[in-house]
Amino acid sequence: MTIVAWQEAVPARHALSPLVGAFTAVDGEQPRFLDIWAYASLEQRAAVRAQAVRRNLAAQGRPGGCQYFCV
Repeated sequence: MTIVAWQEAVPARHALSPLVGAFTAVDGEQPRFLDIWAYASLEQRAAVRAQAVRRNLAAQGRPGGCQYFCV
């Protein structure tokens, strides 16, 4: 995933839960991203993550997304 693709994906994902922080590192072969989202509870997190995956707003399943570790 590129920085531009990430920037384009954030608004739709932000509609599900607030973005608290976003970080990137570009010192390797591919850019790495870390985004932190706010949830009121673990139950809300699970529900939002499931919705994000169903709507293809989560990194899983996207080209270049979630290759090593994703929660």
